[in-house]
Amino acid sequence: MKGKDIGMVLAKGTDSIGDYLREVRKIPLLSDEEVIVLGRKVREMVVALKLKTRLEEEGNREIEPDEWASMLNIDREKLELVLSQGRSAKKRMIEANLRLVISIAKKYQKHLPLQDLIQEGSIGLSKAVIRFDATRGCKLSTYIYYWIRQAIIKAINSQSRAIRLPSHVYNVYSKAKKAERKLINLGRNPSLSEVAEDISIEVSRLQEVLNEIRPIQSLNLLVDQETKHERVEFMYENAEPIETLSDDLGRVLDKVLTPKQRLVVRYRFGFVDGTSWTRKRIGEVVDVSPAIVRQIEMRALKRLKQSESSLAGLRDYIE
Repeated sequence: MKGKDIGMVLAKGTDSIGDYLREVRKIPLLSDEEVIVLGRKVREMVVALKLKTRLEEEGNREIEPDEWASMLNIDREKLELVLSQGRSAKKRMIEANLRLVISIAKKYQKHLPLQDLIQEGSIGLSKAVIRFDATRGCKLSTYIYYWIRQAIIKAINSQSRAIRLPSHVYNVYSKAKKAERKLINLGRNPSLSEVAEDISIEVSRLQEVLNEIRPIQSLNLLVDQETKHERVEFMYENAEPIETLSDDLGRVLDKVLTPKQRLVVRYRFGFVDGTSWTRKRIGEVVDVSPAIVRQIEMRALKRLKQSESSLAGLRDYIE
């Protein structure tokens, strides 16, 4: 792009987007012969860089250029030429395919701003260029399309929601929507079980994904426009008191341990003030040596592990 940095241009906002698109359209596309030549130069650079990384990891030290070149069976001038040509070839291949990034990004504008999508797609393009191998018989445009699209989808999944969901949740949801559209084309609305069967998962698992994917709503959302009551005001009106993990742990300690063991465990594991006390500090409180505190602690933990009642009381938290 005539020396312009993609991130800097896109960061300037919508005014620069138009300039960016115009600049991209001026960049000539690559011929098949150019793809092969440039791709080979990038591969040579990548092989050299991978060798350097491996040698530095194995030797736990920085490799000097002369040693690096000798491991490649070339001289230092040739190594510098390989790196220089590789960087130039990579830059040329990226710039020549930015139009494809823009084309794919425009399909997902409803999820994120266009400049963010172009930025993420460009990162995917850069990764694809590094990994592309023309000798395997795959067209460059076909190969980079996958990487660009995956990078954009990953960005949408991680940035379009206030609470990020794992990518596998989105994958299941995407498969379910495709299956639903396919079954609708048969002339009726499919049931949840039919969609689950079509994508080979349990109905309960599909229901979990659909629950997780639901849009997030604010607790301050107005329920009644006239009275201005918010949703949060009605949530816990008739709710039973919720017992916490701390309450249940306290009951288990009282039931299983002796008074001195309870005292040591509470101080040692932060039940008192949220901080873990040292054995020396606990010993000063209970008037024993740190070694005795350690013995009391070990006996207490052993009793807790052997107590079925303690596990029963905490099993809900573990599961």
